[in-house]
Amino acid sequence: ALGVLESIQGKGTFVKARPLAELMNSLRSVIEFNYEDVRKVLQFRSILEVESVYLAVKNATEENIKQMKYCYEQMRLNENNPELFIRYDILFHLEIAKATGNDLIEKCMNIVMDQLEMQQKNLNVFFGTKDALYYHRLIFEAFERKDASHAKRLLREHLKGALKEIEAHK
Repeated sequence: ALGVLESIQGKGTFVKARPLAELMNSLRSVIEFNYEDVRKVLQFRSILEVESVYLAVKNATEENIKQMKYCYEQMRLNENNPELFIRYDILFHLEIAKATGNDLIEKCMNIVMDQLEMQQKNLNVFFGTKDALYYHRLIFEAFERKDASHAKRLLREHLKGALKEIEAHK
């Protein structure tokens, strides 16, 4: 969504008054999407997240697990609402980073997710929600069982599969 419409309860839906430059930036991010950018995002995530999920499972608190479960449930409930689905998908991954107990990993993931939110949207449009829900559920269950090795394998498999899909669509 480009965010050009605004709904006002009781009055209707109106086109937002936005500076032309802001609108052009929104359009540019959609137009400039390319598979090479997505491939780079997935490579980066494979390096950072696959290793950090192991540490996260080992250090996760009940609160971390509770938050991950909440994010997963919200993803499931918002499968047909891309904006909310992506928000909870990102929060799920940020909770994994938080669970590591390593401030550097958490800060890095916050910066990366802020910068790559549009790519997350593109990934979800490209891949859909089915795989994300499947893998998030399995990863969450591995957290509940404190099975760090399995969580790491699942996340690696998930990102590797996404990379293969990108390579197939070059």
